[in-house]
Amino acid sequence: MRLCISLIAAALGILAMAQTAPEATKARQFLQLAMGRRPIVNVRAIISQRFQESNVMQQVKVEMSRDGKLHQTVLSPLSMQGFECVDDGEQMMTFSPDDRSIIVQASNAAKASDVKYRMALVDRNYTLKIERRDRVAGRAALVIAATPRNAGLETRCYTIDEKTGFLLRLETCKGEDKTMHFDTKLVEYPHDIPDEAFEMHASGTRKQVYDTWQQCPSVKNVALNNQLGFAPIVPKMLPFGFAIQEVQSDTRSKLPSVAVRLTDGLAIATVYQWQKRGPRSNKVPDGTRVADAGYVRVLIAGDVPEDIKQRLLESFIKAAAKNGIIAQPGIPMSNSEFEVLELGGVALMFSFDKNDENQQVVILRFLAHA
Repeated sequence: MRLCISLIAAALGILAMAQTAPEATKARQFLQLAMGRRPIVNVRAIISQRFQESNVMQQVKVEMSRDGKLHQTVLSPLSMQGFECVDDGEQMMTFSPDDRSIIVQASNAAKASDVKYRMALVDRNYTLKIERRDRVAGRAALVIAATPRNAGLETRCYTIDEKTGFLLRLETCKGEDKTMHFDTKLVEYPHDIPDEAFEMHASGTRKQVYDTWQQCPSVKNVALNNQLGFAPIVPKMLPFGFAIQEVQSDTRSKLPSVAVRLTDGLAIATVYQWQKRGPRSNKVPDGTRVADAGYVRVLIAGDVPEDIKQRLLESFIKAAAKNGIIAQPGIPMSNSEFEVLELGGVALMFSFDKNDENQQVVILRFLAHA
């Protein structure tokens, strides 16, 4: 509780300084405030967000508390209605109404803040400016334009509430193309949100626990490599100013794997690695790219253009070849096995290495607003 109060006090201090700072400094301070996992006020909002790489927009009800608790419910379209995500500060639960299952994962709110690290990358990779003032959902807001110093990346425009520092809208631009990623339709800042708002009330469900991601002590750890069945591929250098934020491993599931999380400060991508088990016959999930390095299968997902994903993926494949990384021979996986990977606030669920081309690919995506 004391930590939460100190974090909110620090955020309020940033907001107060930003109000009177020079424009460039003000842009940076507002962006830093919007990137935090905990808002400085309680939030209740209706947000329209883009689903994967399609033009389908989801309407999502979002409730967030000052101490980092979160409840999201998909309202539309009808095919996605009823999906819920609740993070109560201890665990994150995702409810799928289609099969009435609850996926349980570690809480995002419990993770240490990464804002300082990411802002250092922002300073290296982007030029920030206040592009204009705007109104979104009735709120006075600043539009912060982050222009990349590396060609090929998109300019990112963050529309931030001028009073609360809450992120109201995100757009990206590349040339003449502009993409709306999410847009706030309604927002209010209630004094209190009851604890009951952050409870999952779904009944008659089956629960699947996937709380298995652990920080890798070292990618050269022999015991870890034996558990995975391969040595994780971790390039020393990445293109476009990206850096490795963290490396996590999952050695307790049926498909041991590694997640290498990348960022250039604003754009985020995750590279998953696992021991391949047979040919790829199922459809690759939209917005991802897959390649093989020996017996290691590598998949990248993230909010970056496709050509950038490909270049990042190639850097992993080249690093594997340079280091002579070859996994142990793979073992065929049964057609009924599925894995769930957690990408930031996104639950990404799909079948791996299936021989049955009729296997359904399922993707659940929820807004990671912080």
